[in-house]
Amino acid sequence: MARLEWTNSHSVFVPNIDDDHDEILVALAGLQRVLTEPGSGDWKKSAERLVRCFCDHFRSEERLMSEAHEPHSHFPREER
Repeated sequence: MARLEWTNSHSVFVPNIDDDHDEILVALAGLQRVLTEPGSGDWKKSAERLVRCFCDHFRSEERLMSEAHEPHSHFPREER
């Protein structure tokens, strides 16, 4: 299975977003590891970490779009 890791080719040139993307890939690689290497960790904790990374990331993106007056938003205003 291919190893998941951040490279500069993934960059969107927004440091906070790039950091989020890197963290997502790290969490995804961690989940991949616990699912493919028995005894290497708790898959539920790894999956929960990945979900938290995604939720935090999308909230950050929504906040940036809101600040830039982007009309398309996926989260209700009170969650941003």
